[in-house]
Amino acid sequence: MEYDFYRTPDGLFEAEFSTEQEYFGHWLTYQLTTDKNQIVELLNVITQLKKRQLKEHKIPGAEYTLYLNQDEAVIQTNAKPVLKDDAKNLEEFEDDEQSETNADDSEVDPDLLQNGCGIDDFEKVIQAWLNFIQE
Repeated sequence: MEYDFYRTPDGLFEAEFSTEQEYFGHWLTYQLTTDKNQIVELLNVITQLKKRQLKEHKIPGAEYTLYLNQDEAVIQTNAKPVLKDDAKNLEEFEDDEQSETNADDSEVDPDLLQNGCGIDDFEKVIQAWLNFIQE
């Protein structure tokens, strides 16, 4: 995983990840933030998952939901995507060609709505974030 942690001129902590895992950066910055108790609790959950004491764990949030299991961490956006069909319905007028829908127009690639990584990599990121905010 490629990421960078930094402080803004205002003193806020921010995480930035590569495009393939950008949701993790937003989640760390705006949902997990600098709440050390929550971070330690998350690290304990990860330990329980890796020891097979838990099968899975879910952390819902305002913008993203984090799904953890014994092998991976997946973060999914809670935003409902705007489908081509929905956008067409918002237009004031449509001609016959535009109103014909294609099956592909109403499908959303699930990979666009979520990012994932292995549980070991995720644990390293969370530990690095904790170390960063404690500096």
